[in-house]
Amino acid sequence: MSRPGKLRLEPHDQSIDDVNVDSRIPLPRPVRAFVSLAPKVAVAGSMIGAIVLVGYAFGWTWTWRPLEQGPATHPWTAVSFVILGFAALVAHPRRRSFASALLASIAGTIVAGWAGTAAVGGPDIFQTLTPFAPTLAREAFHGHPIAMGGNTALTIALSAAAIILLYARREIASQAMAFAATLPPTVALTGYIYGTPGFYGAMALPTLTAGLLCAFAIMCRTAYSPPLRHFLNPGARGRIIRLQASGLLGSCFGLGLVASRFQFELGSKALAIEVVALAAIIVCILADVTYYSEQLRRRLSQSAGNEEPALSRALEGAGERGEISLVYQPQINLVTGQVFGVEALARWCHPVHGEVPPVTFIPLAEASGQIVALGDWILGVACRQAVKWHGSMLADVKISVNVSPVQLNDARFVESVMQVLQVSGLPPERLVLEVTEGAMVKREDRGFQALCELRDAGVHIALDDFGTGYSSLSYLQELPCSYLKIDQSFVRDLPDERRSKAITSAIVAMGRSLGMTIVAEGIEASEQADFLQSICCDIGQGYLYAHPMETGDLLAWSETNSLHMEYDANPAFNRPHGFSNIPNLVQFSVDNKS
Repeated sequence: MSRPGKLRLEPHDQSIDDVNVDSRIPLPRPVRAFVSLAPKVAVAGSMIGAIVLVGYAFGWTWTWRPLEQGPATHPWTAVSFVILGFAALVAHPRRRSFASALLASIAGTIVAGWAGTAAVGGPDIFQTLTPFAPTLAREAFHGHPIAMGGNTALTIALSAAAIILLYARREIASQAMAFAATLPPTVALTGYIYGTPGFYGAMALPTLTAGLLCAFAIMCRTAYSPPLRHFLNPGARGRIIRLQASGLLGSCFGLGLVASRFQFELGSKALAIEVVALAAIIVCILADVTYYSEQLRRRLSQSAGNEEPALSRALEGAGERGEISLVYQPQINLVTGQVFGVEALARWCHPVHGEVPPVTFIPLAEASGQIVALGDWILGVACRQAVKWHGSMLADVKISVNVSPVQLNDARFVESVMQVLQVSGLPPERLVLEVTEGAMVKREDRGFQALCELRDAGVHIALDDFGTGYSSLSYLQELPCSYLKIDQSFVRDLPDERRSKAITSAIVAMGRSLGMTIVAEGIEASEQADFLQSICCDIGQGYLYAHPMETGDLLAWSETNSLHMEYDANPAFNRPHGFSNIPNLVQFSVDNKS
């Protein structure tokens, strides 16, 4: 929770590692599905190339020439796709994978070698630089020479360039190259469907299949980045783009099919398809201009407050409709390195407006009174999820949920919390309710009494964003809090800024003297963790350890990192090492709250 009146959802800071991705909004489910497909598709592309090579070794002609009179896949083509498949498999959009770039360079070198011999008009050395030279010679003798071909070389070269661009973190350019790499095999596949194998130079079926799979695997690796991310977005914008693409492809395919059935000459078919494609592109551009004009008008209206009533109405029941989801950020014991707890963070993905920031919908929920129902829903989901972690590395961790001041003053707040605990089966001592310093209530207020009742029932209370409010020190000792969370604005400048060091040290000393557990938010560097340990801070939370992630990714993270704990020789200054600054790719669901 960053400021009074807000549930904890997202921060304003963004990690340097996420510069290429808008980490403040979660990835839509179709995007995550595409990203998870990348390894499978890459392996499939490599396997096709490997099958062709095995076919050459055992004389299985059908593996490299499926059609008796059709084109064949050259051994070096198969080798290239095996290499490209492995390159796409080890490529990583968030970390530079030198292995992927090296493999892609090898595939590009093979293509360059073929292009060089073809350009000078010399003998095809590829026919002899292979253990299958006798097979190639025999096929050439019978009038069926096997060569790599220009379209195949272009597909391999573009795919290799896409992987190298991904290594250089040029995701948009990588997507463009991968898309371009799909065009030659797609055109060849269209020729097979039309029954005109000479259309723009046909490829063998294994070649075009492996080429499509390798290029598609690269596109999946970059699906988290525009423009493919926009294409896959389940919202209105994504639907419009998909309709435009479907109209373009459908028109081109339909016209080409008609042309093939009426026996038009090949050049006429190609020209007709190009004309339709150009017309479809113009229509798409006009539709985009219209859409963005409408979006601009809506944004201007939103700035004037005209969208708030609609959003407020849409917020009602958003959790039950699956529009609001929770992600979890682990909290680490700075001494033992073990996971101490996790904090539940909420997100709203509106079907039309897309990702609605918490700074917009939380005040709306509070103003309309919906925050009570929304808070109850979030608390229920978080508690049930914590119970489901039984038997995992997270079986005994605490679950932190943020509470709005509106909820605190609700007459049924204590009853609602206890009912959620009873229904979910979560022990009260595993629940931590976080309230901001500015939202804390006076002793005579209903909210103060509610917190005292929950504390007496075993629920822990955390004072969040400490140091940003206006509570007096005399009032602090009366609060029923067992946790004190240092605001990330102080942690951000550690350990270099003198005043931040002094304030943080004072907060830790004061909190510990009151018997509180101290939690530091926003830890992004090991130097910050070292300093916090040196002043006896208990718990750390931030990008240094993990980004917020969905429950499946959190479980995988906890299993992985629990096996890689290293400690310094001095037990007084033990700090867990080996945590990844970036979570597994599948989660790509990054919250910009540390």
